[in-house]
Amino acid sequence: MATRAYTEAVKRAQAKYDKANTRQIILKLNRRTDADILEALDAKENRQGYLKALIRADIAANKTPANEAANETGAGGADGGQGDDGGQE
Repeated sequence: MATRAYTEAVKRAQAKYDKANTRQIILKLNRRTDADILEALDAKENRQGYLKALIRADIAANKTPANEAANETGAGGADGGQGDDGGQE
């Protein structure tokens, strides 16, 4: 019985930690149209680490003094300072 109580206590503690410190994001991919992405992700041992590294590399590549200044002052409006085209040319 002690094992079950311990397990339930651990589950409650983990759930409490997760609620306070983590956020889950779901990514829904189509098996047909996103097959290339699914294949690439399936080949990775650590999908979460891979995706985080890609996102951080993108963030670093897009950092400029102007972008950092806009982020610090809150400038740029709802579109993040990308203009009406959302950053597309």
